This record gives sequence, structure tokens and C-alpha cells, in this order.
Amino acid sequence: MKKVLFLVCPMVLLSGCAQKIDPNLSAFNGVTYTDYSNEYKYLNTYTINGNTNKSMDDINVCTLQNIRDRDVVLSDSADSFVGKTGNYYNLNSSMKSNKNGRQYIGDNVIVIDGLTHYQNPQSFIPITNYVRYTLSIRKNDNNISYLFNNITQAQAETGSIPNNGFNPVGNWEGANPSVILKALTAEAQKVTNCLAN
Repeated sequence: MKKVLFLVCPMVLLSGCAQKIDPNLSAFNGVTYTDYSNEYKYLNTYTINGNTNKSMDDINVCTLQNIRDRDVVLSDSADSFVGKTGNYYNLNSSMKSNKNGRQYIGDNVIVIDGLTHYQNPQSFIPITNYVRYTLSIRKNDNNISYLFNNITQAQAETGSIPNNGFNPVGNWEGANPSVILKALTAEAQKVTNCLAN
């Protein structure tokens, strides 16, 4: 009996660590992935298509008014400890993640770096995650496409775990890929709303 418990307990613990693929990803069209491991993948690109009769100049103005990249501060308290006297020493560390701020404007395309954020829905306490991306907006006749790539995310504060900054977004539930795609959709919608005015 002891041998059975000895084998079953680690299997239960390990199975609790397995991540499921985010089932909400099926609601999004225009997503491509790069391989990571087995069924796990990273978000590669996300494309949203639409229509507009606005000029490329109008698209450029609306994009520059609504898509922004900015510096963010990422922090942790991984070096904190309890001393031999029982006192807690809180040693916070932080790093500034600088904006890229790249922009390119061509005859029928604008490419710009952007940043958005979301509150982690899997947490009992509010945790802010930042999402960095590159957005390419192309116009062809009355068709417009929003192509997001270089999609990465970082948690603003990681507590006692070292904060390793921005990383690719996985397709498993713990990485919140569907939440990130909603946030990117909202970024494109800001430009769309501006063009409608």
C-alpha cells in the first residue's frame, strides 16, 4: 500500500502542473503560431481585417493618436529574506523596460510599436500584465488590415519570483493568450473608432 501511495502522490502533483491549451483561442480568426513544445505554441501574428474609405493620411493620424509605446517598470522582491533574528528584510528590485518607439510610414502602410496592459483574470489580487507588440496597418483599396506581431508580455510585479521581463505568449491557459488577443483587438478598435469620426 505504501508503494502505491508513493507512486500515486507524485503523479497527482505532476498532473496538477500540466497546462491546458486555452479553449477560448478558437473564438479568434487570423492567429498564427510558432512551435514551442508538442501541442504548446507561441503566438506569432494576429490579423484583423476591415474596411475603410479613409485616406492613408487619416489612418496615419488615427494610428499615431491611439497607439503608444512607453517605458514601464517591472519589479520583484526575490532577494528579500528573513534574518536569523526573525526580522524580514524586504529587498525590492526593479528594472525599467524602455520603449522601442519605432515607427515607419509608407505609401500604404504604417508600422508602429505599441504597449497595452490587462489585469490577470487568474489572480485573486489585481496583477497587471503589460503586452508589447508591433502593429502594421495596411490599406489596399477600401480594405484595411491590422497585423500584430512581436507579441510579448511581462508581469509588472512578480513578488518573490525574479521578474525576467518580456517573454513570448504561449497558447496555454496560464499565459492568458485569449485575454491578450482581446486587448490587441481593443487596440485596433481604437484606430477603427477614430477613423469612423
